[in-house]
Amino acid sequence: MKPPDQVPLLHRAILAFLIIVLVLFILALIGWLSGGWEQAGAAQTQQSNPTWVPSKWDDHIDALERQALDEAFKKHIMALYSVWVTDNYEPRIPPKALTGARNARDAYIRSMESIEKREQLPRWQEKKP
Repeated sequence: MKPPDQVPLLHRAILAFLIIVLVLFILALIGWLSGGWEQAGAAQTQQSNPTWVPSKWDDHIDALERQALDEAFKKHIMALYSVWVTDNYEPRIPPKALTGARNARDAYIRSMESIEKREQLPRWQEKKP
């Protein structure tokens, strides 16, 4: 067997890489056998699907969220119009204003769809007959 200082650098690097991979594999095997992966998966599922605690203000909060979306959409469109009119007024609507309006519309639609999906969760189904 050669002394370590006579082993080529490439061989030492490959050996170090193999040792690291082996250690990671052993750690993964230990985690899998101990059930740690299932616990982590369950925790992640709970974070992505939070449980809602019903309250007497839920209907009011839902209405406020819808109003806030309406107001935010109106303010954004007004800001786009204000900038378009006061800065470089052109008879035609500039492409940036159209893009901003399209983005605002898409965000509004996605937000409203999100609210509707959330209302389909068991929290709302239990509360509403």
